[in-house]
Amino acid sequence: MHALHYYQVDVGQRQADLASRTPASLDDMLLIPLADPAAWTAAGWQSEVDLNVPSILGYVVRWVDHGCRLLQGSRHL
Repeated sequence: MHALHYYQVDVGQRQADLASRTPASLDDMLLIPLADPAAWTAAGWQSEVDLNVPSILGYVVRWVDHGCRLLQGSRHL
């Protein structure tokens, strides 16, 4: 799936476009882009929640599982 976009994009041209840009400053790279919450609709908020909560919960389950495995192997408990 990931490689399918190579058939839709001229990768060589895109790389040339990126190489010709003025490099970003460190301040620009560290700037966290924030959206204006007042500009979001209720549907926009719901869409963000629907898209991101499953991912976040997946990471939490992984971290908890990893932590449980560490605790099971610990002899200091």
